[in-house]
Amino acid sequence: MKPITNPEQLERLYRKAEQVCDFQRRIINPAWQAEHDWVVIPIYDNFSEYEFFYIPIALQALSISSCFAVCVSCNDKKAFLVDAATEDLWEFVSEFSITGDGLLFDEQLQFALFREFGGDYGLVAGPKAFVEQALDGSLDTRARDYLFFESNIGRPVKAPLSEYLEQMA
Repeated sequence: MKPITNPEQLERLYRKAEQVCDFQRRIINPAWQAEHDWVVIPIYDNFSEYEFFYIPIALQALSISSCFAVCVSCNDKKAFLVDAATEDLWEFVSEFSITGDGLLFDEQLQFALFREFGGDYGLVAGPKAFVEQALDGSLDTRARDYLFFESNIGRPVKAPLSEYLEQMA
């Protein structure tokens, strides 16, 4: 994972990120999701080794070898070039455990991964085939897994996340 410091490139990446992500609500932009027929699935406790085994495979299927990460909630603009490999994806999670919410996306905006700063949830977004491959299976099953996790710790599902799950019903 390499920091991007060029001011023009930072501005360009943030403009792209703002197309995909509603920074204030910390969700995938509903208008973008509808316009591009994306599926968004929340995952509990952010990302695990299991997801990071399948996400690079899904990225390879889209011919993505590198992508970008931006800090959605930082006061100063921060961005990184991230290889589409397990090691760099772990760095993405580690970096945004410290600095704030992170959004990972590629140049063509074919997918997005959102990492919530507090570690409560992550979002996997993109075309249905990508999300299924990135999560290794049925979207219904993954949505049920998320609901099961939330109910087991006794907290209600946050409003934006419940909207994604309702779309799956």
